[in-house]
Amino acid sequence: MKKMFKIKPIHCVGAFIAIILSMYMVDSFTPKASIKSIHETSLLEVDDRVFGDKTGSGISYVLFYSEDSEKCTEMAYNLDQLSKKESGSHFYCMNVSKDQAQALAHQVSGVPYTLILKDGKPVEKVLGIVPVSNLRMIHERINKKD
Repeated sequence: MKKMFKIKPIHCVGAFIAIILSMYMVDSFTPKASIKSIHETSLLEVDDRVFGDKTGSGISYVLFYSEDSEKCTEMAYNLDQLSKKESGSHFYCMNVSKDQAQALAHQVSGVPYTLILKDGKPVEKVLGIVPVSNLRMIHERINKKD
């Protein structure tokens, strides 16, 4: 008769430690935004007065952000990376605590919130942090709608 392997509590503890270590290693190798502030990016700051003029033609990305949010800074970094590849588009940012009219008009429910406009009309809304690869896919999809 063959002896069967039995799972003991020590095996569960070992598996738990292995999972925690692997998660830590994956997180430490994940590229992070190398900027400390949104103002270190190529995103141009706009306000309520010039919003319509700036976003009226072509494809425009507008990041609605809060000054003290690390997530907003990370999303700004991702948009900055996209802006280096997509020279025909416009990239802006708008502080929701300073300029609230556009945030209210576009129903910004949280930050980071990215509004993508084509010829002044909203075509896509993105809430949260989106990787650059996904932003490229969104950009390609918007361009195909022509």
